[in-house]
Amino acid sequence: METFLGLFRSHATLASTLIQFAVYTTSALLFFNGLWISLKAFRWLRRVDDQTIEESLSEAPYADDPVVMLVAKTVSGDRRDPRRNTAERLFLADATRQMAENMFESRYMEPLTMFASLLPPLGFIGTVFGMILIFLVKVDPGSELNTIGLGAALFTTLAALILFVVLEIIKTWLLRLLRNRVDQGLAFVPDGEEK
Repeated sequence: METFLGLFRSHATLASTLIQFAVYTTSALLFFNGLWISLKAFRWLRRVDDQTIEESLSEAPYADDPVVMLVAKTVSGDRRDPRRNTAERLFLADATRQMAENMFESRYMEPLTMFASLLPPLGFIGTVFGMILIFLVKVDPGSELNTIGLGAALFTTLAALILFVVLEIIKTWLLRLLRNRVDQGLAFVPDGEEK
């Protein structure tokens, strides 16, 4: 252990640089993975015009269909069945909404939440390592090295928190967009049918 501490003391700047590089690189990878998942989610939530929805109603619903088409296809067959009463239709609409939300949650929100949630602890780990390095070097408490080291250590947490907030804003926006698209799919009535 003493050898390890001696190595840190003698190469504090290199150790600090390596730790910062590891934290920033890992944070960037997590953030860009979160953005990639957000783009995939946005693709699934894309706007589809009524004509495209109507043309696709004769096809079976697929999980990779845009959510508007998936919801419209699921409930459209039920609208044509005169034997269905209002309670059954409402139940199907609610079940379809729940199905779309569950698919969205498991496909996109869970991984996005995981990536976003890993960012603050990762930044904190960078801060802890930075503080450890400052204490191991044991220089004058008012020295410039301590000030720079402390600033760099705290900056890792700040950077990770900023990336976390960006991903959380994207998550909130995607969930709002999901609700709008599901409502659009449930409200879709093909031409020639009464509303």
